[in-house]
Amino acid sequence: MKSDAPNQIGPYLLLELIATGSQAEVWLARHETLGILRAVKILGPNNSDPEKIILEAQQIARLQSDAIVPVFDASIESERPWFAMSYLEGG
Repeated sequence: MKSDAPNQIGPYLLLELIATGSQAEVWLARHETLGILRAVKILGPNNSDPEKIILEAQQIARLQSDAIVPVFDASIESERPWFAMSYLEGG
């Protein structure tokens, strides 16, 4: 996916592109008010069902397990769904 992400999405300032694939990009981002680093996954504009992505993010956010990266925020901007997760250094 070619990056055409803005420099901010929701309350998150996008700092550095840390991963990219055919359907999404993952950015290191900082919450502007809280100053907390998060990984923000932004799906491409051609995603077939942005509402489904948000529903999946809501379901993941309800789960608690050491094997699941917590989801803290999700929304759709300019028809692109995104969600914010814990940023785990080291890949």
